[in-house]
Amino acid sequence: NLLCEEMKDELLGILAQIEADERLRVIILTGAGQKAFCAGRNLQESRSWQEAGDPSLLKAVWDRGNRLIDCVLSYPKITIAALNGLALGGGCELTLPFDFVIAERTVKIGLPEARRGLFPGTGAMKLLPKKVGLFRAREMIFLGKVLDAGDALAWGLVNMVVDQKALDAAYELAARLRTVSFGAILQAKAIMNSHEGWPRA
Repeated sequence: NLLCEEMKDELLGILAQIEADERLRVIILTGAGQKAFCAGRNLQESRSWQEAGDPSLLKAVWDRGNRLIDCVLSYPKITIAALNGLALGGGCELTLPFDFVIAERTVKIGLPEARRGLFPGTGAMKLLPKKVGLFRAREMIFLGKVLDAGDALAWGLVNMVVDQKALDAAYELAARLRTVSFGAILQAKAIMNSHEGWPRA
C-alpha cells in the first residue's frame, strides 16, 4: 500500500464525495491486506524529486500532501485510522490528522526517510511536534526512528493498541461514538483546530 500522488487524489475525491452524506458520521481508513496500513511512498520516486531540485515539482507534491492532511484535519465527521500493519514514512504522516488512531499490537510506525537520505514530505513537520513534542519529533525525523505499537502509544502517536483486528476495534469505537452528540463533537473539533491554527471542521 504505497502512498503515491494518484492515491492522494483518490482519497481527496472519496472524502469530497461522502462529505455531504449526512447519514455518515464516522469515517474509518484501514489498509488492504495484512502487512501494511501504508508503507509510505516509493522511495525511488521521492529521491528523484528531491534530487531533481525542481521547486515547482516539489511544491506540487508538497501541496497535494498538505491538502490531504488539511482535509482530514478539518473533515466534518469523526475520523478513525485503523492500523493493521506497517505505517512508515508517508503512511505514518497520513495517520497524524485523524481524530483517533487504533493500532494492532504488531504495528510498526515511524519515519525512516533520513536513513535513505530523504526527509518527510507530508504532514510531519506541521503535526508531529504537536503529537509527540518537539524533541521526540526531531528524534523520529532526524534518526529515522520506527516505533513499535507500545512505544507509539506511550509517545502519543496512537490512541489505543489492541490485540484484536484494528478494524473491529474501530467499529466498536464508532458504535460508542453514536451515544454522544455529533454536533457537540464537531464544535469541539473546530475550536481545537482554531486554537492550533489548523483548518476548522
